[in-house]
Amino acid sequence: MTGATLIPTSASSALYKDAEKVFWSTWANPTTPKPKVVNVFYVNHIGQQVWFNYDDYRKTHGNEQYMWHGTTRACNIGDDNTQLNACSLPNCAVCHILRATLDPRRADPKSLFGIGAYVAPNSSKSVNPRYLRNADPSKSPNVVLLRCAVSLGNTFRATNPMVGVTAPPPGYDSISGVAGYTSLGPGGGTLQYDETVVFTQNAILPVEIIVLRFPSGGSSTHGDPYSAFTKKLKNVTSGNWNLYPEAIRDTYEGEILWTDGNDSYTFASAPRIKAYKVVRKDARGKVIAEGYASSNPFYFKLV
Repeated sequence: MTGATLIPTSASSALYKDAEKVFWSTWANPTTPKPKVVNVFYVNHIGQQVWFNYDDYRKTHGNEQYMWHGTTRACNIGDDNTQLNACSLPNCAVCHILRATLDPRRADPKSLFGIGAYVAPNSSKSVNPRYLRNADPSKSPNVVLLRCAVSLGNTFRATNPMVGVTAPPPGYDSISGVAGYTSLGPGGGTLQYDETVVFTQNAILPVEIIVLRFPSGGSSTHGDPYSAFTKKLKNVTSGNWNLYPEAIRDTYEGEILWTDGNDSYTFASAPRIKAYKVVRKDARGKVIAEGYASSNPFYFKLV
C-alpha cells in the first residue's frame, strides 16, 4: 500500500459522528483517563492490493468485526486536514500499517496469545499508553488510534496463555483471550479485557483513524506537547482569515502566539506561503487554542 492516504471528515458529518459514537460505546474501563476526539479520518484503500487481499480472506473466512489497535506514531499524520499521507519513517508504526496493514511478525515474542496482530473490542484497552503513543511526544498533543476491519473466522477462546504460538489451534483462524478467565501468569492476575489475535496480514485492514487528545496530565507518556513552542509570533494585522481556514481563528492585531519556529509547514489552501504551527495562551499561560498561522509579512512576524 505505497500510496496510503487519509480521507478527511467534518465534525458535522454522519461518518464522523458514527465513528465518535462507536469509540465511546466500546469504552469499558472507568479508570482510564478519557481523551477528547479531535478528528476522524477514513483510510483510502481504492485500488490497493491490501484491500483485495482482505476482501478475499473475508469472503472465505467470515466473522467480520471492527476492533481497535493502538500503536506508535513518529510523524504528524492526522494532526490536521493537510497531514494525510503516510510517511516513510522507519519508527512510524502507524504509517507502516497504513501502507501494508498489520504485520503479525512484528509482535513481541512474549505476547500472551502468540506472535500475531493484536486488536481489542474495547477502545479503552487500545489507548493504553504502552501501545498508543508518539515516538516524540513534543511533536504533537495528539495520538492516533486505528480502527480495523478484522475477519476472525472461527475463533479459539483462550483461557490460558499461549505465548510463542505462531498460529491458532487446528480448525481455528484466530485466538481471543477471554477476560476474567485467562491467567497472566504467577503474580499477574487475570486478563481484564478481551483481546484478539490474527496470524495473517490478509485477515485485518485499517479502515479509520481516530485522532485523540488527552487532558493535561492524563497520561505521562504524552509529555508536554508544547515544550518546543518557545518563539513569539506577532499578528501585525487581522487579515482575511477566510483565506486560511487552518489558521487559529479570531486572532487579534498585536496578539502574540507561541511557535516552535518551524516554517516547513504549509497551508493546503496556500502551499507557497510558509506556515508556523502555533499555540495561543491566556494570561496565565494556559493553552486555549492551537493551529497554524501564515508567515506572510502581511499577517505575522517573528519577534
